[in-house]
Amino acid sequence: MGTLDAAAQPVSSALVRRHGRTQRAAHWWIVVAFVATVLDSPEEADGLDAGLILHISTAGLLLLGVLGVVVLGDRRALAADLRSLMVFDDTDRAFLRSLRRPRTERRPVRWGKFNTGQKAAAWVLAVLVLGIFVTGVGAAALGLGGVHGAVLMLTYAVLAGHVVMAVLNPATRPALRGMLTGAVDRAWATHHHPAWVAQVDAVSAHSQGTSSTPS
Repeated sequence: MGTLDAAAQPVSSALVRRHGRTQRAAHWWIVVAFVATVLDSPEEADGLDAGLILHISTAGLLLLGVLGVVVLGDRRALAADLRSLMVFDDTDRAFLRSLRRPRTERRPVRWGKFNTGQKAAAWVLAVLVLGIFVTGVGAAALGLGGVHGAVLMLTYAVLAGHVVMAVLNPATRPALRGMLTGAVDRAWATHHHPAWVAQVDAVSAHSQGTSSTPS
C-alpha cells in the first residue's frame, strides 16, 4: 500500500481532504510575502538606500517564513506533496505521448494529485523564483535591474495564469477550496484526479481495517 500523508484523508462522503495546514500555510505565506515584495519594489535603486533595504528584507522574510513552516510544520506531508508536484511519472509521460494523436483517439487520463500542467507550471515557477533571487542580487550588486525586471514580468504572466485557473476557470476553480479549507468536493476530485481519490480511499480503508483488528 502506497504511503499518503495524513492530511489527505476523507472527511465526509461529499468531501476529501486535499491539503493540510502545513501546505496551506506555506502556500499563503509565499503569496502574501511575494505580493509584499512586489509592492515595495523600488523603482530605481540609488545604492543601498532605505527602499532597497526594505525590498531585500521582505524577500528575506519570504524565505524565513517558508523555512519556519518546514521546521515547525508537517514535513512528511509537505515532502509528499512536493514529490507529487515535482516528479513526472508514467501517467505524465503517457499523456504527453498521447498529444501526438487526435483528440478523439485519446483515452481519459487517471490523474494523481496533480496533473501534467500543474507540474509543468510548478517547475516553471520554481525556476523563475530562483531567477528572481539571482537577478535581484545582480540588480543590487551589478546594476542588472533590467534582467531582474524581465524575470519578474515572466513570473507575473505565469502567476496570472495560475490565478485565472484557480479563480475564474469553472473546471478548476473547485480546487481553490482545498487551499482555503483543506478539503475539496469529492465528485470534482473523482472526475479530475481519480487515481488520487482512489489512493486516498484505499489508504483510509486500510487504516480503518488495521485499527479494527483486535491486538
